[in-house]
Amino acid sequence: MPACTWEAAEHSDRHLKAELMAKARRAVRNVLRDSAVFLTGLPETLRLRGVCDWMGMKQEKAQKYWQHGISPAQDLGMHYQLELTQLKMGRRLDDREHLEQAESICADIGAEFDLAETRKLLGVGHA
Repeated sequence: MPACTWEAAEHSDRHLKAELMAKARRAVRNVLRDSAVFLTGLPETLRLRGVCDWMGMKQEKAQKYWQHGISPAQDLGMHYQLELTQLKMGRRLDDREHLEQAESICADIGAEFDLAETRKLLGVGHA
């Protein structure tokens, strides 16, 4: 299930949200279990687990998963995954430092769409 589907459930009725969240949690749990084999999937999985927890009103757990996703993204040179995690943290936590880090990565890797979105969140003019 695409992340946008269940993340969009944040603004849906409670039953749909609960059903989609349960499916998302199962999927994330399965990937985390297999992360030793699928190491490159770990940063995204940890980011998505953080979103699940954030939407489930478990903000501290969400922050923990997002933080844990940063190291493997850096270690593996997965700049786009790192940028997505920083952007997610910046947006959800209303944290300018994370948004500025996301902006820097976007500019470095040429992620123009995310760069424009990040600059909008920062209140900076578009490049």
